[in-house]
Amino acid sequence: MVGIGNQRKKARTTAALESIRSVMPYSVDCFVRGGTTIKPTVGNTGGSDVCNPASGITWPALPKGCVYAGAGTFGSGGDVQVAIVIKMEPEAEFGAT
Repeated sequence: MVGIGNQRKKARTTAALESIRSVMPYSVDCFVRGGTTIKPTVGNTGGSDVCNPASGITWPALPKGCVYAGAGTFGSGGDVQVAIVIKMEPEAEFGAT
């Protein structure tokens, strides 16, 4: 018997990764234009600006039960990378059935 809980966790993980992946082209554009990628606020579920100066693009909303848990930038010059950490709450904490 396959556990439905495990399938839900995989689906949430996939949805969260797709959300983050969708904003990466805007982060690159921000860098190319001389801006700075703004890390998402820890504990936030989305909506804060991606770039400074603001471009109107915001970090995407994450699936229910997921929050931004940290981020960092590393590298220099043309080799700057952004790492995003997402925290997934246990299903019982957000009312899964």
